[in-house]
Amino acid sequence: MKRLLKYAISFLVVVLLFPMTTNAQTIKRPKQKTKTEKTQKQNNQSPAKKRATNEFEGLTANQIAKIGLDYEFGGHGKTQDYTKAVKWYRKAAELGDDWAQWKMGECYKYGRGVAKDYYEAVKWYRKAAEQGDPWNQRTLGDCYYNGFGVTQDYYEAVKWYRKAANQGNEFGQISLAKCYYYGHGVTKNLDEAKSLLLKAIAQGSNDAKTYMRNWFGE
Repeated sequence: MKRLLKYAISFLVVVLLFPMTTNAQTIKRPKQKTKTEKTQKQNNQSPAKKRATNEFEGLTANQIAKIGLDYEFGGHGKTQDYTKAVKWYRKAAELGDDWAQWKMGECYKYGRGVAKDYYEAVKWYRKAAEQGDPWNQRTLGDCYYNGFGVTQDYYEAVKWYRKAANQGNEFGQISLAKCYYYGHGVTKNLDEAKSLLLKAIAQGSNDAKTYMRNWFGE
């Protein structure tokens, strides 16, 4: 009995002096990279990757859009490449260039460099229209008039046609004249239709002259 008690006391002393280790592993936090290490990594990038990162640097949105145009039509020594055109148009459009936003809409409408997507096309037309660009206001009006990428809505079409027409856009004036002539989205009003056509004719629109002749015999 004394021997057993002596053994128990010895075991307790060992446990207290040398705690037992567990199988649990210590969680190590990932080592944070220093600013110097980050700089070295950037300096070690391949030349091609550096060019891809900096190719827009120092260029205005308009200049970027023009390079997109060169890629679209193969101008200024560029090989025609719709995919590259979209890349440059997209960058310019994201920077707020309304012409590039219209081009993005056209690329999605016709499937040039991207998969054809009417809803995406309308998104870009809308961005430019909301900036006050009359061409895109008229284009967005067409989308609503014809149900292109949106639910057909004559009232919404008239809203955008009117915005374009009020800025003197001849195509907006003609489109709004159609709405008044047929009573789409507005109360039918032949006098208003004729007045709008005359404004477009004053700008030299042959299309307006054709409508005037067909509708009013003038």
